[in-house]
Amino acid sequence: MRSIVSVLILMSSLQAVASSDSVAVMLRPEKTVVLINEFKTSRVHAWMDLMGVGSELHLLNQDQSIKVDCGRQEKTASCTFRFLPSHAVKFDTGLVEAVMPLENAAPGDLEISFESSRGDRFVIVQSEGQIYFRGSKARH
Repeated sequence: MRSIVSVLILMSSLQAVASSDSVAVMLRPEKTVVLINEFKTSRVHAWMDLMGVGSELHLLNQDQSIKVDCGRQEKTASCTFRFLPSHAVKFDTGLVEAVMPLENAAPGDLEISFESSRGDRFVIVQSEGQIYFRGSKARH
């Protein structure tokens, strides 16, 4: 009985950690959307700090194939990324990759990654005046 209680306590603590962040990659060749929600973590906050913004971040590339909308409060942050087919966005089976130049980019590099309990992954790399995005959908 004691071991069952220990396992239940461990499972409830793992669910609490997993539920504090979420990422969903909705991948279709005509449009991919990625949603990120964070609670009590600082990855999106660190990226927004590097970008030099306050509570909101809005990015749209020149041909409008990459759109980023993020918002944050003291302990939470969320982002929506939208990718459309273009020369800046590449689709493959279960994968989207995109690159977006940044004008007046702040100095410094950053790489942050997210992974859902279902295996969806999303990576943001900011380096040398560009942002690289890579999203993948778990194969079931």
